[in-house]
Amino acid sequence: MERFPKVSIIIPVYNVEQYLSECLDSVVNQTLVNIEIICVNDGSTDCSDEILERYARKDNRITVINQKNGGLSAARNKGLDYAKGEYIYFLDSDDFIEFDALESLTARADEMHLDILFFDADAVFESKKWKKEKIIYSTYYKRKHTYKKIYSGIELFQKMSKNNEYRSSPCLMLLKSDFLRAFDIRFVEGIIHEDNIFTFSCVCAAAKASHISNCYYHRRVRESSIMTKPETAENLKGYLYCVIEMLREIQGNSFPKDIEVEIEKVILSMWDAVVRIQKKLPVEQLRSLQETQNLYDQILFELYLSMFSRRNREGHIIENDTPIISVIIPVYNAQRYLWECLDSVLNQTLDQIEVICIDDGSTDFSHEILEQYAGQDSRVKLFSQQNCGVGVARNRGIEEANGKYLFFMDADDFIDADLLKDAHERAESVDADIVLFPIDTYDQITHLRSPRPWMLEEKLLPKKSFFSWKDIPDHIFNITSPGACNKLCKSEFVKKNRLKFAEFLHSEDVVFTLPALALAERITTSSMRFKYYYRKNVPTSLETVPNCTPLIFMDAFLRVKEILISAGIYSHIRKSFSNCVLSSCIYELEKQKDYESYKQVLCLLKEKAFSEFDIELMKKDDFLSPYLFSKYMDLSKSNKSEKLYKNNLKKSMNDLNSNDAGALELEHPKVSVIIPVYNAERYLWECLDSLLRQTMTDFEIICVDDGSTDHSYAILQEYAKKDKRFIILQQQNQYAGVARNRGMEVAKGEYYLFLDADDFFEPELLAHTYAYACATEADICVYPVRKYDNVTREFSPMPWTCVTDICQREKTFSRKTNPKEIFQFTSPAPWNKLFCRRFIERHNLHFQNTRSANDLAFVMTALALADRISILDESLLNYRRNVSTTLQATQSKEPFAFYKALIRLKENLQTLNIYQELEQGYINLAMGTCIYNLGTMYEKEAFIQVYSFLKEKGFYELDIMDKEQSYFFNQWQYSQLKKIIDLSVEEYISQQHLFKQPTPSTSRSRSVLSYDPLEELQAIRASWSFRIGQAITWIPRKIRGILRCYREHGMSYTLNCIRVSLFGR
Repeated sequence: MERFPKVSIIIPVYNVEQYLSECLDSVVNQTLVNIEIICVNDGSTDCSDEILERYARKDNRITVINQKNGGLSAARNKGLDYAKGEYIYFLDSDDFIEFDALESLTARADEMHLDILFFDADAVFESKKWKKEKIIYSTYYKRKHTYKKIYSGIELFQKMSKNNEYRSSPCLMLLKSDFLRAFDIRFVEGIIHEDNIFTFSCVCAAAKASHISNCYYHRRVRESSIMTKPETAENLKGYLYCVIEMLREIQGNSFPKDIEVEIEKVILSMWDAVVRIQKKLPVEQLRSLQETQNLYDQILFELYLSMFSRRNREGHIIENDTPIISVIIPVYNAQRYLWECLDSVLNQTLDQIEVICIDDGSTDFSHEILEQYAGQDSRVKLFSQQNCGVGVARNRGIEEANGKYLFFMDADDFIDADLLKDAHERAESVDADIVLFPIDTYDQITHLRSPRPWMLEEKLLPKKSFFSWKDIPDHIFNITSPGACNKLCKSEFVKKNRLKFAEFLHSEDVVFTLPALALAERITTSSMRFKYYYRKNVPTSLETVPNCTPLIFMDAFLRVKEILISAGIYSHIRKSFSNCVLSSCIYELEKQKDYESYKQVLCLLKEKAFSEFDIELMKKDDFLSPYLFSKYMDLSKSNKSEKLYKNNLKKSMNDLNSNDAGALELEHPKVSVIIPVYNAERYLWECLDSLLRQTMTDFEIICVDDGSTDHSYAILQEYAKKDKRFIILQQQNQYAGVARNRGMEVAKGEYYLFLDADDFFEPELLAHTYAYACATEADICVYPVRKYDNVTREFSPMPWTCVTDICQREKTFSRKTNPKEIFQFTSPAPWNKLFCRRFIERHNLHFQNTRSANDLAFVMTALALADRISILDESLLNYRRNVSTTLQATQSKEPFAFYKALIRLKENLQTLNIYQELEQGYINLAMGTCIYNLGTMYEKEAFIQVYSFLKEKGFYELDIMDKEQSYFFNQWQYSQLKKIIDLSVEEYISQQHLFKQPTPSTSRSRSVLSYDPLEELQAIRASWSFRIGQAITWIPRKIRGILRCYREHGMSYTLNCIRVSLFGR
């Protein structure tokens, strides 16, 4: 070992004999050899010391220091005393790192002359128990954004914190040792959670800091670790010390406002932990804290202790700590759509909100999702109750609300980013009790939005800035629906009039909304530009047993009538009320799916409702529309109404019975759909639902879970229980190629269809592709694809996925008829191709086991071998863009995967003796693939590595060099090739203006170089400037919690405001 090692690795060790060897192996086998390994045995009582000595005897880079048990901080400080390296790295002894971690990190730090280099980690769960209980850690250490520029430490802190991605673990930083010594930064001894103070001190002092997005660290979630142990007084003491020290840091420095806001945010999150732990501790442990006051500043300690000991506070700490709007969301088994709902709320341009989520006894993963959001955004307040229904949940939300206004939202819906700001501004401008705004329908199947004009009847609204029932007595209940979700209500107005939701299974909002409209003195509308989106064609969320109580709606309207009579206004608005009741009666009647319920409702209408609600007294002109009058007359005639029921029932039963295809297991399916799945929980439901809606039913769905760390596997099991066509396989994370090969091993279908878990499909996908493949006797049937932008929700064509005019004269073609086009007419992706199973088995084709590009050799070899290829000119697959990666990791982790695929393809063609026949097509494919993959590398190191290799060796091995310009089909790609050949990597980067800005964090985002001009056009539409121009603040990837409700206020205000959740109501 050299005299001065490059890195000093400091490993505190205490009773980790089970994990220590794996930790040490990951260090001694680093590709960076010039390191020292300082292991501080902190008084271990197991065999950890023997393991350390054994490793030290084998490797002279290891130094073992023994000390009495003094805690993690003392051990790390001892390691700092002995460290001689240029860089310092702290590693926990039950975790491990990638073998190339230190070499890559030091190279980046040297290049940028950094004081701190942050990187990412993933979680290793010791058991299924911890994976279930601590699911938040599966993605907690993986930042979705990259921060590649050089920042000051505090600037980088601000950017990470703004995106909720600041992590205080010192194990996720490489530190310059001279920097630590210059500022005398050490760990505070005698407490836990010391990382918070150490890391914060580092970022405050660092002049140069950056981030690399690779997951070099593997954090173990296990029994008896700090992450899984029950919290005690020691945790409270540690967090309290962190709060005090960070408060002092703020007082001693002058930070810009945006940075101070983020610092306060981190402090508040730790203060929340203090509050949470304090609530759980017995009085004896709280008293014991007072004996440790010498550890703290006396005044600050007494101040905070007195604050959190006031358990039964009656009012707010200060009058102006109230959030502007309380968003109340009842949640019951809404895991499929809950992310989108919460993201749309937390990304509102009005950030001074609180989000009150009432978990109504969910039995799916909804509660875990809510906990994750509550842990990441202090505006989210989570309350739980047994399943009591939406009415009880909303009433609980009203009780817990602190906002000036109340907004009710369903957990499967979403809203425009400016909706709350727009509604609030309108409310303030006229001092409104209620603000009405429009609702659009969002069809979960078609993804189309359509207006729901009956939710806000503009033609019935008076032409005034605000109004009440006195202005439109005949229409006050007809201007909007009885639903609560398109109304912003003043909290004072709601509480003054004691408005509550009925505790019914449904129709609960009638008892709230109609009295509110009648009692409000000032009602107004929003600007109508921003909307609430009601999701259609999804299972019910809060109503667990629909239609089990079909007569409840009558009780709701009877209760409203009593309220109106008590208020002395019923006679004035009777006509409007009667029309509203009649509309609801018709709606409830048509909802009934069984004959007994239908008869019950119809009998009640005729015998009671029409008389009780004065509908019988209405003249023809009193009805709101001819339609209502006609329906009323029909329902008054028993024979005709029974006939209507039978017609409606027949249609309903046909719809219901269309989903019974999965009742029987298929022995000989026509198609085997093979789907690799890795951490796709957000979009997996939509993918699988779109398959269950297929017009063809005799197919099997083979889902291979590739070691998912989220809820994907549980979702797959849920579908398998309901439909016997599902086959669920599970494996360790080995990437898409291995997963697809595993699927082929068990497949029984005549054809293979390989799909991705985050895409969705048209109902005719299987029926049309199978029928066309059979009709043309095709080995492969290819079809075009549509792109679905997950941010803008817009569809656009992807013409390069399938050039449909290649075989205009013939129904099929092959390499023999189209040798030049065989590799050019479609992409290397397998998901827009139906493969004949016998054809694949005959040629023994398999996917490669690489991290990415594992499909290229498979698909292109298949196209070269196929005797009959047909093209179905229908876009039947929707490729989702702007989402997190699923099975494929970033290219920087395996930058040469595409090159390996091209070499494998070349070897296959040579083995088959068809390379010369297809040489021109292959070389053009190779050039285009190289240009595309080089352009999508956002890691500068990977880019330089691949650029240099291709120029010096790769282009020669791929036979691309020394070809005339006319040899190439795509002249734009050829021009890029010439630049690479003629320019050094530094000149090329400078000329192309690469790596000047932070790169996008998603795998399906804009490339530095374009694969195709049309792709470049789509990339422009996905750029920051385009998105901002289109949606202002609807930021791609729907960043959770960028804006917080405390942004415009100082420390005193924010500390008091966060306490509302502790001292309650």
